[in-house]
Amino acid sequence: MDALGNVLRRGGACLLLCQRFAPIQIARFVLWVVAFAFIAEGYDRHTPSNDEWVQHTYGELLWDFWLSGATDKTFLSFSNLYLYGGLFDLIAAAGTRAFGWEWWPWRHLLTATFGLLALWGTARLARLVAGTTGEGVALALTLLTGPFWGAIFTHTKDIPFAAAMVWALYYTVRVAEQPTRLRRRHLLLWGVATGIALGIRVGAVLIPFFLAAGFVMNTLWPRPAPDTPRASDVLSGTPSWGTRLRSLARRIPHWLWSLLPGCAVALAITAFAWPWSVMGWDHLWLALTKFSHFAFDIYTWEDGERLRNSQVSPFYLLHYLLVRLPEGVWLGLLLWLLFRFGRREGLGFPAERQARLRLVVFAAVFVLTFVTASHPPLYNGIRHFLFLVPWLIALSSAGWTALGEALGKAQGARRTLMAGVALVGGANLLWVAWVNATLHPYEHVYYNTLAGDLEKADIAWETDYWSDATRALLPAIRAWLAQQPPGTVANLAYCAEGFQIEPWLPENVVVVNDWEDADLYLSTTHDNCHYVLDGETIATVSRRGVALAVLKDVRDSRPPDAQIP
Repeated sequence: MDALGNVLRRGGACLLLCQRFAPIQIARFVLWVVAFAFIAEGYDRHTPSNDEWVQHTYGELLWDFWLSGATDKTFLSFSNLYLYGGLFDLIAAAGTRAFGWEWWPWRHLLTATFGLLALWGTARLARLVAGTTGEGVALALTLLTGPFWGAIFTHTKDIPFAAAMVWALYYTVRVAEQPTRLRRRHLLLWGVATGIALGIRVGAVLIPFFLAAGFVMNTLWPRPAPDTPRASDVLSGTPSWGTRLRSLARRIPHWLWSLLPGCAVALAITAFAWPWSVMGWDHLWLALTKFSHFAFDIYTWEDGERLRNSQVSPFYLLHYLLVRLPEGVWLGLLLWLLFRFGRREGLGFPAERQARLRLVVFAAVFVLTFVTASHPPLYNGIRHFLFLVPWLIALSSAGWTALGEALGKAQGARRTLMAGVALVGGANLLWVAWVNATLHPYEHVYYNTLAGDLEKADIAWETDYWSDATRALLPAIRAWLAQQPPGTVANLAYCAEGFQIEPWLPENVVVVNDWEDADLYLSTTHDNCHYVLDGETIATVSRRGVALAVLKDVRDSRPPDAQIP
């Protein structure tokens, strides 16, 4: 009886909990728990990226500049890093300097923290354009988007930039949606987010342009009142074009004056994180133009073709987005289009959200159009454009939310059709969750069914371009050493940068540059690097039937002309 009483009490407590909190609130809480658990479990499991040590050194040099009273300008001659903002690297270097933390786990934990900020910003942006339900949908879609969420430990420039950009766009929408009454708090937070983004990458110069576009759009197409019942009523109460244009011209001086505090905050953060950018009036423009034509001898894959980054098609970014984002994201975007332009009863978006959606759509479409038209050198898939993913997820969540709202109003065959679409979306979420689970902890190599899953993508698209999976073969190296005579010193050829694996190697394993002297060969399978040296395969790291990293014994098959590709 006591046991039965405990069960009844627990059931009653659960019932009270469900009555107190809506299912969407419980779902959001669970998703946040999953996000924190993912970080706690995985932040120290990944290999540093091949440019991570260079970036960390850049952060150290920036600290030398500031601590010397801006006299030590060594950072200006350190490769081409002066073209980048160093905000993340400054924070990372501060941790290693002040507390003596090891740089690689600290950087990965810090990147994951920015990943949480990006997740939060995506949820807030989705709530702005799709309501409370959209916030929950955006959380789920972000956690299931492997190329984004699976990259939160290793992409130490791209994830922080994405986090800053989603918050910058969020506050751009908040500031622009009330062009006649700008809120000081939103302006200052817009300046903080924009300054952080510019302090990482020059691409953030687009944010002020988006804000200006938002002011123009929201003045020329005023936001209807929330209780406006029909589109015809909106049009009947809209001022004439002449009135709107005159209003736009009158407000420009007011906007410029009101934006000064936010711009001052953004400029201060940018100057601290990226000193070179304020050492000349044209430096931002120089950085932007250099990256637009930044071609060097690096190869990438596009739909089965191995190309130099300067030879990729104009649709390279669109191709990669198409095959890398989960189908649920694309289906949500399609739903957004259908509901946006639907004219039947029950279709469309609430009037108060349309202006917000319009600006987010403008930002995403502008970036995609600009990249396609300008055709810059590109590589590593969507890595440099991860900031687009939260924007697209927010729009996708608007589509799913509109479906849910329309489903409650629809009847008959239309309701059945909508329910079928919702069921397909739910099934896809479960499928993608399963695929990500089988890829763990390498969710960043996820490809959707349009690419033929990872099995087909392995020979057509970029996969583990930063040799992340090689760290998982360290136990195999130790097991191999245990079988060798005592005192054996093994030379390791490594198809990546030595610092990416050296912190974890046994003392009697040495990374060598001359591969002719190698005893072991540790390699990613990306770009077929594992075929450079022949030998007996000792161990592999595989996911979904595809090898991601290989360890070979090459003592009996050392070619005289072995070279690093």
